[in-house]
Amino acid sequence: MAVVIINCISETLGYLSIDSDSMFIYYNLYFLIHQTLWLYIAVDIFKLKYCRVFIPAGYVAFYIIDKLLIETEGLLYFSFISSSLTYIVVLLIVCFSKLKNEALDFFEHRQFAFVSAPLLFFCSMSFIFAFRDSKLRSEEVFGIGLYEVMSYSGSIVYYTLLMVFAVSFTKLNKSNQ
Repeated sequence: MAVVIINCISETLGYLSIDSDSMFIYYNLYFLIHQTLWLYIAVDIFKLKYCRVFIPAGYVAFYIIDKLLIETEGLLYFSFISSSLTYIVVLLIVCFSKLKNEALDFFEHRQFAFVSAPLLFFCSMSFIFAFRDSKLRSEEVFGIGLYEVMSYSGSIVYYTLLMVFAVSFTKLNKSNQ
C-alpha cells in the first residue's frame, strides 16, 4: 500500500509543480523512495539476508553520487535505470535459482506476483529514460507519443497487479479472521 501512496503523492506534486526545477526535485525524490522501497521489498521477500541492507543502501549511495557528480541538474536518469536493472537482475537470479532447485510452487505464490508487478513499469520507463533525446519521446506510435505509450502501458499493468494483490491479500486476511 505504501507504494501506491508514494506514487499518488508523487503524481500530485508533479502535477502541481510550478516550474520544471521543482518538478525534477519531486520526481527525483520519488525515484529515490520508490526504487529503494521496491529493492528492499524484493530482497526481504526473497529472504536475501546479506543483501537486505547492501542493495538498497548501494542504490542510495549511487543516487547521491549521481546527484552530486554525474547528473547535477534535471532528472536522475542513471539512478532510475540502475535501480531498475538491479531489481530485474535480483529477480532473475532468484527465479533461476528456484528453477534450478525445481521449486515451481514459488512461481504460483502470491508474493511472486507482487514482486513481479513493477517489472513492465521499470522496463518501459528505463527504455524511455535511456534515450535522453526528447524528440524520441515525442515520436508518435499509433497517433500517441512514445512516452505516453510506454508510460501508460507500464503503469496500467503495474497498478493492476498491485490492486489484484491488495484485493487477494485483503480477502485472505478476512478469511483468516
